[in-house]
Amino acid sequence: MPKAAPSNQSRAIKRTRPKVGPAVTSEEFLALRKPKGDLALGIAGERVSLTSLDRIYWPDEKLTKFDLLCYYLNISSYLMPFLKDRPAILQRYPRGIKAPMFFQQDLESAPAFIKTVRLTNQEGRELNYAVYTTVGSLLHFVNQNARSFAGTSWMNSDCRPFQKLPAHRAYTSMYR
Repeated sequence: MPKAAPSNQSRAIKRTRPKVGPAVTSEEFLALRKPKGDLALGIAGERVSLTSLDRIYWPDEKLTKFDLLCYYLNISSYLMPFLKDRPAILQRYPRGIKAPMFFQQDLESAPAFIKTVRLTNQEGRELNYAVYTTVGSLLHFVNQNARSFAGTSWMNSDCRPFQKLPAHRAYTSMYR
């Protein structure tokens, strides 16, 4: 497990600006059908920018980023107790599930509601790790094309929601 670095060696995180305009509630978000483009989601006092909602993530099943965000929003009350206050190592697929992925440990920029902790990794490098604190933080990471959420301790939550069920069953069960 990474060790906490002395606070005097902290590197500042660039804070991104929230999307301007009205935000939808989680209930309004879940009620949308096939949204396109970007929107802001207001959840528990946080404003989460969600982008490219119509981007296809699983081409064979025709499942989109919106479908994945809905899934995580629906299971967040079950998932967050295991993720809350844990530093994150994100497995990201910026060009889609069939393209190369990378692991992100060092956070360079994030909205103000994303908490960070400075830790020393196994190679001795001091890094700014994002920390899961709220459903908003979880959805922010999902929006950044993160598929698996590995904590920096014993926990490795590999959250591939559609792997165990046939695609049509997983998709329809998300909305029940």
